[in-house]
Amino acid sequence: MSKRRRGYGEGSIYQREDGIWCASVDLGYIDGKRKRKVITAKTRKEAAEKLKALQMQQQTGVDFTVERQTVQQYLERWLEHTVKEDREPKTYTSYEQMVRIHIVPAIGHVQLDKLSPDHVQQMIAALRRKDHLSDRTVQDAIRILSVALNRAVKFGYITRNVATLVDTPKARKRPIRILTVEEAQQFLEAVEGHRLDPLYQVALGLGLRQGEILALHWFDVDLDKRQLHIRDAKTEAGVRTLVLPQALVESLRAYWLFQLDSERSESQGGYGNPGTFTNKRHDGHLQPRLE
Repeated sequence: MSKRRRGYGEGSIYQREDGIWCASVDLGYIDGKRKRKVITAKTRKEAAEKLKALQMQQQTGVDFTVERQTVQQYLERWLEHTVKEDREPKTYTSYEQMVRIHIVPAIGHVQLDKLSPDHVQQMIAALRRKDHLSDRTVQDAIRILSVALNRAVKFGYITRNVATLVDTPKARKRPIRILTVEEAQQFLEAVEGHRLDPLYQVALGLGLRQGEILALHWFDVDLDKRQLHIRDAKTEAGVRTLVLPQALVESLRAYWLFQLDSERSESQGGYGNPGTFTNKRHDGHLQPRLE
């Protein structure tokens, strides 16, 4: 009577001549050849436990035939074949930078199937030690890693998303540094003559947020009454009317005339719509990253 061959998913335990115990599980036929996954253990009991774990992973869809890959190798393939194909170019660029600059240096060397919550926790700690990184950046790194690992789980490369098992750091309140009177004066002297000089004066003189300044229209400004109306605020409490110092009124009046002249010569490279505090390249509100 012939010996029955083990079928797909069935396993075996045996001891090598050097005393090491082995557990193997059948992966079926791949490219016409029978394949098995073999792991080693110090004792038969440990080998039996590992065999059971392998069989459970196989039942949940883990593909052991996939070539072992590091976190870096997986993330690079994920970026190229998933993010680049399915997301906007801007999203791909931000994801690629986050992976290359922050994630890969910390855990890129780790085998994907060996990645643990402890690895991710160590990455978080390392990122938070960098003074120039905000907590928001650290949170984004964990979020992007989690998105990538969700795909790895779906494809059967790993059994769980370890990024979801760590505590995402909460944003820490950083102390606000306020310019001294001397520093503010030095800043205004440095930007004197710049085409946006009046806007810097508004920021310092009235204490407006960047978003409030960028949302301003000229109909928010009443130079005759020396008033500036903040209408586009985050909350109702932010809607307010401010009194303009006389010196600032004169600066804004000159800025208004400058924009009118620029509008007349727009075809020669003017600054656009005088209805808003505009920039040269975009007809509309200022684009802070371009200024």
